[in-house]
Amino acid sequence: MTHAPLTQPDCDLQDFPFMPLHVARLRDSDLAATVDPEAAWYAVMLWAASWHQIPSSSLPNDEMVLARLCGLGRDVKTFRKCRGGAMHGFILCSDNRWYHPVVAEQANAAWKAKQEQRWRTECARIKKFNQRNGTDFEFPALDDFIASGCIPVPLTSSSKSPECPQSVSPECPQGHGGDVPGENTSKRQGQGQRDTIIIDANASIVEVAEIDDEPEGDNLKPEHFVEAWNELATKLAKPRIRDLTPERRQKLKARINGHTIEDFQEVLGNIERSPFLAGEKGKFCTFDWVLGKGNFQKILEGNYNS
Repeated sequence: MTHAPLTQPDCDLQDFPFMPLHVARLRDSDLAATVDPEAAWYAVMLWAASWHQIPSSSLPNDEMVLARLCGLGRDVKTFRKCRGGAMHGFILCSDNRWYHPVVAEQANAAWKAKQEQRWRTECARIKKFNQRNGTDFEFPALDDFIASGCIPVPLTSSSKSPECPQSVSPECPQGHGGDVPGENTSKRQGQGQRDTIIIDANASIVEVAEIDDEPEGDNLKPEHFVEAWNELATKLAKPRIRDLTPERRQKLKARINGHTIEDFQEVLGNIERSPFLAGEKGKFCTFDWVLGKGNFQKILEGNYNS
């Protein structure tokens, strides 16, 4: 029986450094119970390698490549000896690639979340364009946006799109003043709009969209950086911060007063790219440490990138 590929051909998670691992599921698995430790280690190495292949969760049907991905280099002989255990659970599919169903399950969930975040960012971009130009471009439906390959909608201020009909789904709000799907747009009496940072799948600040709650403007608010920080911490599997204390707010406002949104974007990006700051070579940098004037500037200038 020929199996169809278990993930989409364009499923690309190379910017996801962490692969979910269900501890109890692995501990109680047939792999742990029946495969010898050496081969089981090669299996785990292949799971990790498949996460960053395209499509994610797949491996090429090539023994030389598989041996290298196991960490065996060119030692195909050892790979063949352990192949049964190393390839435990993998299925050869119709595209001549090996897929692991459990890894594919996690990859599909991550890929869907990545596409949905791209859609939310696109809706934020359209909304802001409409507000600034008096246009009425509609938000694309999620399924349609994904089917298009997540291609941004062309926008020009010289022409207006038709208004959304009354019968459309909530994914396409009426007029250019509609809310961005999935965003918190609750109003507080006597206040106008605020800017919120939209975070993409790899925790970069990619869009600033105006939504209700604060006076309109392009200034970064302390709460926005906290949200962006927690997104990055979640991606790096590090502790999130829970409280924006008065001391933290004061320090954060001091950094905001002297820097742009792009500077904060650069700081988060440099933290993610730095093995030292991201915790790969030591302790993960803390939120409070980053807020220090000298530390913030050094991160911004890329002093920890190597």
